[in-house]
Amino acid sequence: MKQIQLFDNFLEAEFIARPNRFVMELKLGDRVIEAYVPNTGRMTEFLFPGRKFYLTQQKMPKFNFKVIGTEYQGNYVFLDTIRVNSIMQEILNRQKIAELRGFSQLKREYKILNSKFDFKLAYHNSEDRIIEVKSCTLCHKGTAMFPDAPTLRGQRHLEELNELAERGYESWIIFLITNFNANKFLPNHHVDFDYGKLFLRCNKVRTMALKLKFADPVTLLPEAVTEVEIDHERLKRECRNAGTYLLVLKNQSQFQRKIGALGERKFQPGYYVYIGSALRNLEQRLKRHNSKRKKIHWHIDSIIPEPMQIVKTHVIRRELRLESKLAEELSKIGDGEVQGFGVSDDRLDSHLVYFREDPHENDLFIKTILDFRTTSF
Repeated sequence: MKQIQLFDNFLEAEFIARPNRFVMELKLGDRVIEAYVPNTGRMTEFLFPGRKFYLTQQKMPKFNFKVIGTEYQGNYVFLDTIRVNSIMQEILNRQKIAELRGFSQLKREYKILNSKFDFKLAYHNSEDRIIEVKSCTLCHKGTAMFPDAPTLRGQRHLEELNELAERGYESWIIFLITNFNANKFLPNHHVDFDYGKLFLRCNKVRTMALKLKFADPVTLLPEAVTEVEIDHERLKRECRNAGTYLLVLKNQSQFQRKIGALGERKFQPGYYVYIGSALRNLEQRLKRHNSKRKKIHWHIDSIIPEPMQIVKTHVIRRELRLESKLAEELSKIGDGEVQGFGVSDDRLDSHLVYFREDPHENDLFIKTILDFRTTSF
């Protein structure tokens, strides 16, 4: 079967920064350029200085370059979400999905209810099929996850596809994983709890995950399109209002404060990561941490939301209580820790790890979070 050439050529550049969702600054040869990013996902696991990205040269109103791919854990990752629907159409036309073969008509961007869905397939002797395609670029150690950020649009699509199924359509959501390393797929209940719950509830929607293989950043191997198992059972176990969490805190200036029975503690400027867990009512716990009006109950209440500010929260919804293991791993990559902080019921020295610089710029920090979200314990 012929390869599919998605672009005529590609260039290799190095990541510098991403000023906003649609723009990336890169080093191309000896110059710095701006490129259009046709992918609004966070892509946090890719965005580190020097990371290799692939571009095409295209004339656009504001840009001469477009970001189309990168590499992660030994595989090419295709990033152009706009082109992904053309790939899906090619897969359908080549009859690669047995359950969707034999259609008499294919329509793109089919509008029904309050949404446009990617495809409508008409059949002579069976009901029409409505298909929504989701591009999945996040794949860590074989586990692909979508979304990589909360998605109200994705939630709406699930609800409306379920409603269409109740009206007699055969409705589908297909996750196209653009990293061939995937061996299973999981709706990302860690970053979008509501999406995970909806995925379980909207059980009239048919679901499928397919992984794509690329010979190079612009060449798809259609014969290698492979179905990947969706781990429904794990989602049922883990998609609940409980788990382990990280609060990334920013401290603008040095201060000293009494922390309960610990006594006085000095806090340097920089970033702190607090590791906590909630066996139930996790969402309520996180809201409490952000509240200004609360009684001091835990050590962390003494320093947030003032004088430190919460800049980011990372949630890990697993069956096991992982805060001790997570604190131990983060202490290996941090620049220090506040002795005794948050460990009244733990053997560790601290649940508050210090970083001189923003930990999100440390690839080991992001890797640790993804490890704990995906790895079996």
